[in-house]
Amino acid sequence: MITREYLIEFYDKPIGKDCLRDIIKDIEKECFPISVLYDISFKEKQKIGFHAAWTIEKMYEKDIEVIDLIIEDLLKDYNTIPNYACARHYGRMLALALKLNAKGKASPIIQKAIRESNDEIIIEGCFKWLIAKDIPIGTKMWQLEILLYYAEKHAWVKEELIPIAEKLLINGTPASINYGKRLLKRLKP
Repeated sequence: MITREYLIEFYDKPIGKDCLRDIIKDIEKECFPISVLYDISFKEKQKIGFHAAWTIEKMYEKDIEVIDLIIEDLLKDYNTIPNYACARHYGRMLALALKLNAKGKASPIIQKAIRESNDEIIIEGCFKWLIAKDIPIGTKMWQLEILLYYAEKHAWVKEELIPIAEKLLINGTPASINYGKRLLKRLKP
């Protein structure tokens, strides 16, 4: 039987994709609340929180409606995400939800949550991970994707993104240079 305590103990060990797939099957079979996974990702130590957020992301990949269960909390808590690993997973989910919303394809729950959210919380959370030292490009990339959505609503965000994109080109990894070039193209049409 899946419990919060069981998951904390499970997530405290190294897990791979096969283990993750198996725990997702058990979570789905038992209809374990996604809200508990979300809570674990914010309140437990980094490794455990990362595994919980990774679980939610993989469940989201299987069933896009999973985000409906946490979107309000995620938008409210975005600037308090506890570590860069969780920020990568939640950033990806939020970026994809914002993209669906912009295309008019988001669920009514996502549409309402985004409409009623506080842009400053999300923007602040994104910049928190962009200015932090030694954060992997995967985490930064999703924060930048989210900020691109807000750049349409807030001109100052776009102005801040251009130098960040240019900085990715200087002494960056191949991945950050490639992403920086694509980002600049999108910012400077």
